[in-house]
Amino acid sequence: MRLSRTERWERSPKRDGFTLVEMLMVLVIIGLIISIALPGLKGLKRTNVEANANRQLLDDLALARQRAIVGRTTVHVVFVPTNILDLNFTSLPKPEQDQVERLKAGVFTTYALFVERSLGDQPGQPNYKYITTWKSLPEGMMIRQSEFNFDPPDVWRGISPPESRAFLYLLLPFPSANGMNTLVPQIAFGPHGGLVDDKGNRILDDEVIEVTRGSIFFDRDASGTISGVDAKGPPNYNPIEDRNWIRIDGLTGRAKVDRKEIQ
Repeated sequence: MRLSRTERWERSPKRDGFTLVEMLMVLVIIGLIISIALPGLKGLKRTNVEANANRQLLDDLALARQRAIVGRTTVHVVFVPTNILDLNFTSLPKPEQDQVERLKAGVFTTYALFVERSLGDQPGQPNYKYITTWKSLPEGMMIRQSEFNFDPPDVWRGISPPESRAFLYLLLPFPSANGMNTLVPQIAFGPHGGLVDDKGNRILDDEVIEVTRGSIFFDRDASGTISGVDAKGPPNYNPIEDRNWIRIDGLTGRAKVDRKEIQ
């Protein structure tokens, strides 16, 4: 006997849906899971950014060391000076002036490799040249402000331990080989691959670059030119407990990451 549509519907299995209470409970559970997992995801992202910054610096420090050994010369890792806003570069050619304007946004984050002479150059004659473009650390990462404190070379050599010592400043052309002689923070590798000071003497102590999370804010004038810089590191930062250091062996020039959790 053929059933009518109504009879077929009445005899079919019941298809119960979700009640409003059940749906709300599912949403609450999903919200709890997200709230528990989100801090971990943020921490993972932060760790990845730190790892990328460390890897970038390690690779470029290794490149500087290699170029110094191969070229039997001195190679400097030059950082943007923090007083760049106060220096007068109007005597430079227009391309260098434009480059200075761009580098004003690179305080605490930007560096380049500079060589005094290259393999094949006339012996005893400097042939200054930047061998890389200016590079910046990944967004959200910076070099700790205290690394840019200025100490005269004679004072700098007497500071110990290396964790308490800022960058050594040297008078080098900036922002290019055709630029203006400027006191810039730097780290130098000699022909033997190890670190050297302002006189080219070997540094036997380690050098430490403190890399940290942070935000950099810029003030701009009516024309859009940067007129001020303010850097903020992480709150409650402990330089020992929270350290993320790039430690360079003074004798060999080899760099490695020094972090508390991997000791």
